[in-house]
Amino acid sequence: STGIASDTQIGNGTFLNVATSGTVSGDIDIHATSVTVEETSDGFEEARIGNLGSGPVSGNVSVTTSGDVLISAEGNGAADIGDYSHPKDESFNDVQGEGSGNVTVNAGGNITLTADGTGSFASIEFGGATSGNVKVTAGDNVAEDASDGGAVLIGSGLFFNGSVNVTVTATDGNITLQTEDADS
Repeated sequence: STGIASDTQIGNGTFLNVATSGTVSGDIDIHATSVTVEETSDGFEEARIGNLGSGPVSGNVSVTTSGDVLISAEGNGAADIGDYSHPKDESFNDVQGEGSGNVTVNAGGNITLTADGTGSFASIEFGGATSGNVKVTAGDNVAEDASDGGAVLIGSGLFFNGSVNVTVTATDGNITLQTEDADS
């Protein structure tokens, strides 16, 4: 995704340019040799595999590769695998997330998440979930690297109450979390 307020998505709903209210649901199942989810610009862009909306969001997201998974955000945008429920009240204040479902990422090789630049965010998550599971398994390594004000997450960004189980496995490798400056 490149450009001012651009977004690319496999899934249902959106709230980047126009809020999707009401219920958003559906399962997403991806099989590939490798998967890259990348955002590379200075405006707010988003590249996502998942369902998202400003109301209830449900569904399972499954990504399976024989090779690597790369999730990379640069600039002021987001690159994500997973669903996201971000409801607001009439004054545009955050309210209880209304998400449920599971996010599963299985890679035969490495799983790498990088965020470089203020406001950049890379994740495998179910944001706004009230219940569900996030399970990440790499045949080799799992690496998270945030720099210059970026943020990386495997898990769930909860709005108020919620319970999400998180499992991260590097079958024949290491799990590495790294920040490269005081702003990340």
